[in-house]
Amino acid sequence: MDIFTVEEMNLICIFNTTNRQTLHHELVEALRGIDEAELIAIFVSSIEKLEKLTDEDFKQMNFYMADDEEEDA
Repeated sequence: MDIFTVEEMNLICIFNTTNRQTLHHELVEALRGIDEAELIAIFVSSIEKLEKLTDEDFKQMNFYMADDEEEDA
């Protein structure tokens, strides 16, 4: 299930991915301190995608630091 972009996956991986609610909370809290438009867009799109996932879908996700080169392949 690859719903997150490389940028979103890398962002998510620096937060607690124990469960969907915790990750959502941490992303929303961190977003409050961001002022760069491009980074805000990545946070917002990550949060929106996370909100569409069920808890069961979230449990099936494999979170890992993505490599830009892997996406290009």
